[in-house]
Amino acid sequence: MRLLAILPVFSAFLLHLAAASPRAHTQQAQCRCLPGDSCWPKPDVWKGLNQTVNNRLIKVVPIGAQCHDPHYNAKACETLQAQWLNPLLHIESPSSPMQLSFGNQSCDPFTPREQPCELGNIVSYVVNATSPNHIASAIKFAQKHNIRFVVRNTEPAADAGFLFSFFGRSTGAGALSVWTHHMKSLELLDYKSDVYTGKAVRLGAGVQGSEALEFANSKGLVVVAGECPTVGVAGGFTQGGGHSPLSTEFGMAADQVLFYNVVTADGRTLRASPTENQDLYWALSGGGGGTYAVVTSMTVRAHTAAQVGGGKIVIAANASAPTETFSKIIAKLHKLLPEMVDNGAAVGYLLMAPALTIGPITVFNSTGDFVQNTVAGPFLSALDKMGVSYTSEFTTKSYRDHYDQYYGPLPVGSVFSTAVQSGGRLVPRAAVEDASDEVSAAISDIIAQQAIVVGSVGSYIAPTNKVPNAVLPAWRNTLIQLQVSVPWSTDPAYWQEMLGVQTFINDALMPMIKKVTPGGASYLNEASIKEQDWKAAFFGPNYKKLEKIKAKWDKDGFFYIHKGVGSDNWNVDAAGRMCRA
Repeated sequence: MRLLAILPVFSAFLLHLAAASPRAHTQQAQCRCLPGDSCWPKPDVWKGLNQTVNNRLIKVVPIGAQCHDPHYNAKACETLQAQWLNPLLHIESPSSPMQLSFGNQSCDPFTPREQPCELGNIVSYVVNATSPNHIASAIKFAQKHNIRFVVRNTEPAADAGFLFSFFGRSTGAGALSVWTHHMKSLELLDYKSDVYTGKAVRLGAGVQGSEALEFANSKGLVVVAGECPTVGVAGGFTQGGGHSPLSTEFGMAADQVLFYNVVTADGRTLRASPTENQDLYWALSGGGGGTYAVVTSMTVRAHTAAQVGGGKIVIAANASAPTETFSKIIAKLHKLLPEMVDNGAAVGYLLMAPALTIGPITVFNSTGDFVQNTVAGPFLSALDKMGVSYTSEFTTKSYRDHYDQYYGPLPVGSVFSTAVQSGGRLVPRAAVEDASDEVSAAISDIIAQQAIVVGSVGSYIAPTNKVPNAVLPAWRNTLIQLQVSVPWSTDPAYWQEMLGVQTFINDALMPMIKKVTPGGASYLNEASIKEQDWKAAFFGPNYKKLEKIKAKWDKDGFFYIHKGVGSDNWNVDAAGRMCRA
């Protein structure tokens, strides 16, 4: 990816960016306390919290500290730098953000050794929670001492076709965080209700996609989890809606939930289901994570396993290939996508000119022959007629082995989402069917700007026996969850340019696809952080109802995530101070 080549393209967008200076403030009850304030708890008070949570309180030291004085360790620093773009490094950290821009260079392993290592946007303390009582104690402590509160799963999970959350929702200056990553319980249930009778799996809040997959597979079942095996299933993934390779067959992750176990803003533990605390259940199922309550576990439908038809088609980069040929390939693919989905497929694609990968292709209860001849056959014939060279593979495997081959290797996967910044758009099926050429042309124009385009294609219609939930209604008419990404550089010399990339994505690239997708929206886990019309884009007609539910269950606005429901009741300044609007 030619990173430096993109810098002139968006440099003009940097000219109007004013350097934000820290807002003057006075110490007041309307603002959350920060370290150094007179209201900040003394060490003995933190010691008391540590005792309350069974010595599971962590005072945060940024993982980049070993690259700065006085903690400098040359060998350790070199190792850290080599692994910096590896998601596992940040997933296994109680505090390090997956998306690198949210670290704000406060303790960057690539900045000079003598530059001070500070927390910056990183949380101050973490409760490594393994029980609802730990979470309730952290909530009560943060409320008593007027401290910002953050929920962290696997930094918080999104599910995207190859990406994690782009909003830095696990960060917050001076915050106390609960880290649910180690709440790993898994239990098989025989479930019976008016809505669903059958096998179910209860997952602790920290269970990741690969763990849920392996557990279900061992029982002859499958559960709906994300396209990245490290994503926490019960976190922002499901609570934000959750698209999956299995969505064409079973619907979205939020459609699978039978009930949640939660800790509320007043420290109570309770259950939210279609018959108990129904409004909370509705909001948690698609209305966004970290907003209404802290989920400690959830119970989801489990489906009988079946063989899966899979496949992948790769058109290798060829610098000598005519640009119009690549555009024709993109156009033909998009014309055929509705038919592929009607044949039961979920399809991923990756466009990075002049290369194209179509896959993974996933058809549940099917075969590789069906994928090759029926799902992909018309596209392969078109490539042959155009004289385009490609490689392809088609397989018949269990879902576990299919996932391992195309989304793995398990348990980690192979996509390093830390290396990009992104924006997203839900592309309606009608837009592709009625204006396929316009959609394809817009995508070609975006790629021409050295951007990467990733599509997660499928049907996201709810199961017939689903209980109503807060999944963004636009999902039900969506054909493509489209990601537009630009590479990220770890070189400190390009820091300001990298910050400007998000403006370039939002102001230059995303309008190209928005123009040709009227009626579209954005997936709240995988959208542009600079989306201005976020209430409509992320929540649509559900917003007012979600706002009322939040006011009922979190009347003081204790839970906060950037551009989540009720977040406009708070302002966060450049120094990280959070005050009521």
